[in-house]
Amino acid sequence: MDSADLIRQAADLHEYLIKNIGHNWRLSTWEKKYLARLRTYGFDKCIIAVDGFKSLKWWMTNKSQDAPDCIFRSDKSFERFCAAGMALPEHDETYLEQKRKDEELQFKLAEYRATLGKDNAVIAVIARMFKKLEPLKEEINEVSWNVFLAPLLFVKYDRSSKTLTLFSEYASWIEDITLTASGKLSAVMWI
Repeated sequence: MDSADLIRQAADLHEYLIKNIGHNWRLSTWEKKYLARLRTYGFDKCIIAVDGFKSLKWWMTNKSQDAPDCIFRSDKSFERFCAAGMALPEHDETYLEQKRKDEELQFKLAEYRATLGKDNAVIAVIARMFKKLEPLKEEINEVSWNVFLAPLLFVKYDRSSKTLTLFSEYASWIEDITLTASGKLSAVMWI
């Protein structure tokens, strides 16, 4: 990495520190310490160390005005705050992996919703379905409504087998529901 990139990263790090800690230090005062830690640890670890400092209440209360010195003074002090930052959920690998999976699922669900939404007939059926489900809203609690019924989308209805296929955004399932002659739900089969 050339020195121009390091200087740019030092400026970005300084802005991140000001934004998250809240004091307005001069970049020229701390740039050498930033550059030393950037060369050794890299930009991502420096951000984690700042987050670690910010997460420690005593340090924020008593030493926030000296944050650049406390964090970047030496490798030992830097590693202390970096370790605190690594313990935060936003820097934990399992948390980040789960977050990535959730984002992928939300993307897939959005694609599926967009595919269903292209057909105006499907939109009309979904609106009719929710109009018919509206009386249930009074009978069940709001949480159950929001979790189980609100995310439902109509996919298709097969008149010959009287099978209704629904899609749920949150549960990411599709189920076939067989209707009886009277129109009541009689069986649920998971696909």
